Amino acid sequence: MLSPALLTKFLRTARFLPYRRDRPGTLPALSVAGALVFTYVDADGHLCVSIDLDTAHPALVEGPRTRATVPLRITVQGTTVFYEPSARSGRCAWAVQDAGLTLYADDALTAQRDAARRRRPLLRRRPGARRWEMVADHRPQSGTAGQEVRSLPG
Repeated sequence: MLSPALLTKFLRTARFLPYRRDRPGTLPALSVAGALVFTYVDADGHLCVSIDLDTAHPALVEGPRTRATVPLRITVQGTTVFYEPSARSGRCAWAVQDAGLTLYADDALTAQRDAARRRRPLLRRRPGARRWEMVADHRPQSGTAGQEVRSLPG
């Protein structure tokens, strides 16, 4: 956990870095805790968001230098579309895959509801783990009404 003083410092020192006409190739960015978040519109009309974590504050970085990570949560319109919790937090990441889209949740109850509503498998990644594991399968079994849930050991 980060101290309240450090969190306040990160918020207080956030900066907006505007596009610079005199420097072609620059993009507008927001700098928070050393991380840079670029938001721009590309030539195809896509709203693009790019996150550069190379300069993130050391208090956010976990793991050895060769495999360092920064815990990250990305939301779009209130829906978590990416979640990588801190290994130090001891929290699991939860996900539901539906039609090529992975929906992430930071609590088991929300993930369980999403999986049941979408009738899709519920996936979990334990702290520090690299692979996802299926913990419940809400897909209809052939020949059944599809209301049963098959919980898997774990």
